[in-house]
Amino acid sequence: MAAHVQSAGRQHEAGRHNVPGRINEALVGVGNRRGFFAKSSMAIAGGAVLAAEQTIARAAHAFGSDTLRVGLIGCGARGKAAAIEALQTNHLLDSGRVELFAMADAFGNQLQSAYRAINSRQSGFVNVGDRRFVGLTAWRQLLATDIDLVILAAPPVFRADQFSAAIEAGKHVMMESHVAIDQNGLEKIQAAAIAARNQRLAVASGLQRRHEVRSQQTIEQLRIGKIGRLVSANLYASQIGLPPSAERNQTRSGDFELKHWMHFRWAGGDVIDHRLLHSLDVVNWAFGATPIYAESEDQAIRYTYSDGRIALASYGGDHSQRRGMGELLEGSLGSCDFARGLIRDAAGKIVWQSDAKEIAGKGWQGQFNAFISAIRSGQPLDETDLAIQSTSSWLVGRESLLAVAAHS
Repeated sequence: MAAHVQSAGRQHEAGRHNVPGRINEALVGVGNRRGFFAKSSMAIAGGAVLAAEQTIARAAHAFGSDTLRVGLIGCGARGKAAAIEALQTNHLLDSGRVELFAMADAFGNQLQSAYRAINSRQSGFVNVGDRRFVGLTAWRQLLATDIDLVILAAPPVFRADQFSAAIEAGKHVMMESHVAIDQNGLEKIQAAAIAARNQRLAVASGLQRRHEVRSQQTIEQLRIGKIGRLVSANLYASQIGLPPSAERNQTRSGDFELKHWMHFRWAGGDVIDHRLLHSLDVVNWAFGATPIYAESEDQAIRYTYSDGRIALASYGGDHSQRRGMGELLEGSLGSCDFARGLIRDAAGKIVWQSDAKEIAGKGWQGQFNAFISAIRSGQPLDETDLAIQSTSSWLVGRESLLAVAAHS
């Protein structure tokens, strides 16, 4: 059965999942509506904007060569890696010291494990002391410390509230994608983004592929018409399931689901690998647009853009069998294997291939180099719109899946 979700049409509610009580109590201000409008430009949901003179004063000391103090919210695998990448800029940029100053996570063992891993890699730049906060609201304690920038790597269900609070506190923000789980969250992100711009705060979105040299070179080839007019795109995304050890665990507590958030819709997950968002971002980047609606059928999501172009995202397999993603862009004169940075003509002959030499850490490190450099320069990076566009594209596809589930 097919289901169609239009970005500017009615909101659809399906597949409800109750948020566990302990976690629900901590989600003050977090919307849990399942409805969604996918728009690349969203109406701003009101909200007070902080006075410019106050906010500029908060951020000013972060410019120049002073030490930049980093706070980490969410100490799972990505948060740990992001903190290491932030500290690695000490060796790559000649712009002053960056140090890890505070950490927060819902789980103490996860925080301590991350602390040990980060300290073993970057011990000279770890100055956490007793600023290790544990619990579902520990992130509020972290934002009250004297940090200059914060990495938001907790599950997406918390992202919008944490971003809003971080901007209100005058912090530069690196937030992982996706940045919201529904339209309420996206509107909150948009409203906080206005305050961030007024405060001249840097915001990075975790869309690391935009910081890869190969990706940038490939986009340039598409821009100059190497494959003619872009006509369509085909994407692949893994379908994921819980690891076998987790599947055997019959206890479905809130803590369990939060730790395995990618597999539980209320926390920000879905049945499709969340990395589909990054493939959609690549297609949006190439097309220069975002999809206006999506249809789901037969293990595929069909995204339609306003000019009629189609992006077909297929998914299959599971986490243990096939985990990956990729994009094939079709043009009037040829095709582009984006992930490989390879272009063929209409006859299938390779006519261009990227010779990019990526830095260690590729786009993940590149985004932190750009982020820290922007803060130092006083001309902040602003990737909020990209974050909203990629998240809205991902969400409209998820809504089409929910519509299928509701009618099956």
